[in-house]
Amino acid sequence: MTIERPEEFPEWGTNNDSLIKAPSIDKRKQGYAIDASTGLPDIPSLKGENWFRNLVYKWIKYFDDKLSNSISSINHISITENEKEIQPNIWTNLKSFTLPKGKWLFLISFRHTNFRVNQQNRSFSPVVISGISDVNGDLSTIPVINGNTRDGVITEAIENAKKVNGINNNLYYSNIAKEVTKIDGSFVENFSFTCVINAEIDKEYFVKNIYLTYPDRELYKVFYQINAIKIG
Repeated sequence: MTIERPEEFPEWGTNNDSLIKAPSIDKRKQGYAIDASTGLPDIPSLKGENWFRNLVYKWIKYFDDKLSNSISSINHISITENEKEIQPNIWTNLKSFTLPKGKWLFLISFRHTNFRVNQQNRSFSPVVISGISDVNGDLSTIPVINGNTRDGVITEAIENAKKVNGINNNLYYSNIAKEVTKIDGSFVENFSFTCVINAEIDKEYFVKNIYLTYPDRELYKVFYQINAIKIG
């Protein structure tokens, strides 16, 4: 689960140093305790609580500044994974990554491997849509696909996906089956493309893939290589 960066810092006690006082080292080691004579718990002091919360804020701000400076200095990105088996007919986020602020030139390559049992002679089966997007969820509504579905349903799914902003820029679709007439067949298709993404802020992107086909004991795998250089 990815947690988005909050817009606010837990700023505390930054305008009144007179109400901040660090507890003694012994007290910090002991923490809050129960008074043995009264059986009552410690009552936190105002200055001690202000010191603790102010210190937490300073550390969070320090690490945020360090991280922001580190991300901003990145001028090259390379993302890849081992070949992965993918379920058909559903959008899959293969990986997420943070794209730092700036203008980036991407070179993106995908390799799709498919082995089919009882290959159907369908010119539109299967179709792969792959690429990167800043959308976490599905990029289109995929109609129900089954063994009796006509090619028009897959065509409709492609058209729905193409309505997403950037389908020809940071996404790509490929008809990898062509017309395979063998009863049992396997094939591999490689494709690559370039795109330019201008990130106005540090932003999360997702390597996305969907494999549209008539399900019939198919094994499908995908491998990708993404490289980007900062050009502005």
